[in-house]
Amino acid sequence: MIFAGYTEKTETEGIDYGCLTYGFSDCNEGVRTADLPYTQKVFGGTYDEIIAFAEKEGSQARAAIVMTDGAGGENEFVLRLSKKLKCPVVGGGAARAFGKSGDGLFGGPVSSAAKQADICLLFGDTPVQSAMFNIHTHIVGECTLELDGPRILKKIDGEDAAQFLRAKKEELGFAEQDFEHLTFSSLAGVNAHLSEDGGIIKSGRDLDEKMILRYVTADEVQGRMEEFYNEKPNSLVFGCAGLKGITPDAFECRNTGLFLFGEICALDGVSEFGNLMLSRIEIG
Repeated sequence: MIFAGYTEKTETEGIDYGCLTYGFSDCNEGVRTADLPYTQKVFGGTYDEIIAFAEKEGSQARAAIVMTDGAGGENEFVLRLSKKLKCPVVGGGAARAFGKSGDGLFGGPVSSAAKQADICLLFGDTPVQSAMFNIHTHIVGECTLELDGPRILKKIDGEDAAQFLRAKKEELGFAEQDFEHLTFSSLAGVNAHLSEDGGIIKSGRDLDEKMILRYVTADEVQGRMEEFYNEKPNSLVFGCAGLKGITPDAFECRNTGLFLFGEICALDGVSEFGNLMLSRIEIG
């Protein structure tokens, strides 16, 4: 099976499955392929259709690579899907800078006009392991969040969210608009990527009422990124485009290493959709 990460949809000819990537560790354009020792079943459709497909076809799958495309509801979808499969579920959000939701997905049989995601089930004798890493290892503390919907943050420990984050960044020496070095994670350690729009704090993934505020220093990013992308040979690495943006220098990667708009992280028995994360499958 030929998997590819590509920066243009026109670069998909001759591959069995792949996804849009926000460049690579050493360049911003092109295509990178990996010849995986598996057969595959690829399907695209609505979340419900993909879950039904996985339940029907995925009992013997070694792993599932899943790509979303900004349709919303990713957290619930990934959790439901991973509970149906007895294998690692990894992947992330297509790095799409054009069109509408669904336009960034690879392809495959489609049973609905509303395409929210696609999935590639891998089959074969070669074992697969999964790993994830949160480079934000410095813990500020657990906070109580007041939300206005799953991805709008109103208050943090009773204080206006924007004011709280500005003060905390100033205290730690980060710029006011820096939402990459300081962030919240779920209690399981999967990050959100926040942004501010007119004083409103928004998130790229669903937020919880209890989350952990954490950070990474600027001088730690390069080494941690290079280590995860190169630590295990024969891996597919799914990292965050936001982390690529704060990595000071380009670096060589001996694996197929991608940068996505959201990452799917395999935890203990389930997977979780997040941001600002590193995730991979290790083959063999």
